[in-house]
Amino acid sequence: MKTIISLCVAFLLLAFGSIAVASTVGNNDWEGSVDSDYNNEQNWLIAAGTNPAAGFAGDRNYADYTRWILNYRPGDTVVGAIVNPCTIDDTFLMQRTRVMGNTTVTVANGGVYDAWSFQIGSYGGPGQLDVEAGGLVTIDVVETCYVGNFWNNGDGDGVLNIDGDFLMDGGNLTLGGGGSTGQINIGSTGVFSLTNGGLGINGSSGVYMAVGAQYIRSGDWTGNDLLTMSGYSFDPGVSIDYDYDGAKTTMTVVPETITAPSPANGARGVNPAGLTLRWTTLDGGPYKYDVYLSVPPDSNPVLVSGNQDPNSYTPSPELDYGKTYCWRVDVKNEGGTLLVTGPVWTFATGSACNPPLLADTNGDCIVDMRDFAQLALEWLQCTRWMSADCP
Repeated sequence: MKTIISLCVAFLLLAFGSIAVASTVGNNDWEGSVDSDYNNEQNWLIAAGTNPAAGFAGDRNYADYTRWILNYRPGDTVVGAIVNPCTIDDTFLMQRTRVMGNTTVTVANGGVYDAWSFQIGSYGGPGQLDVEAGGLVTIDVVETCYVGNFWNNGDGDGVLNIDGDFLMDGGNLTLGGGGSTGQINIGSTGVFSLTNGGLGINGSSGVYMAVGAQYIRSGDWTGNDLLTMSGYSFDPGVSIDYDYDGAKTTMTVVPETITAPSPANGARGVNPAGLTLRWTTLDGGPYKYDVYLSVPPDSNPVLVSGNQDPNSYTPSPELDYGKTYCWRVDVKNEGGTLLVTGPVWTFATGSACNPPLLADTNGDCIVDMRDFAQLALEWLQCTRWMSADCP
């Protein structure tokens, strides 16, 4: 079975204050069709190998699910309601889901949330759904879904936090309206996919995307500037990478290219003793850095330090005198996903002589024909300059 991580689906239909600590749902947390025993299978529709809901869209292997719920509220009976903030470790198949009444529900490692409709924030008050890193929510939509109650007068705000995968196919998604707001926050490891449907953003509702966040839409979005579109917000100093595969566009938030290297690009006479390479810290972090360094004519530096936190690197052993080096820094998110491949910079170390002799190409502190021969050889072999600059 495909590894599908995470779920916590819940609904609080009782309008009382939120409970601070979420835990795995258990007895007396569950309002089932028979009693409040979460482990009582009579509270659930369980019949392995059969299709419990002909109305579900798409094909599913129902034996893969440990809990089936046909509806969030069949008739006047509250069935399928969790009355405390919670995390569920089972696999769930659901028709409709409501998260409301000051409840936060977490889609966590080990569960599956598979449904064809959802609403976060509703008649019972505001609601929040958190999809943690590694978590997966799959929505095969046959009707409009909502983050924020579209009908009530400001008492049904909704928040959807995505650090895992939230995949919605078909139908439309509406944020806010009717005095309520809806907010989607896509974290640095989050993927929000909305295909074959539309997104409506009302009032002060919106979508925030952190660096590393991915947003997938049907069609070609490469001609759009997501940074300037109404309803979307970002950290300073970012850009959008667009990847259109002929059917859908994946938009990834990336930081701006690293600038202000030290030593400066093209610097000469750099003292290698105790030298530390440095670069700017980008907005929107934290980030991980891969540092590459080598001697030309190799214009593709080799990795010397991977997944490091500081924005500096001290070569060990120290670099040689009288050499030209090229280096670059790549930026990753905390999960290790490459965000930006940095530019290649160069610098040349100086002579060990005191004072340094500019024409002392072999570093022996004597300027003679051997230096001229060394210079001629390096010119012919193109080892003193980047290969792109060679005559």
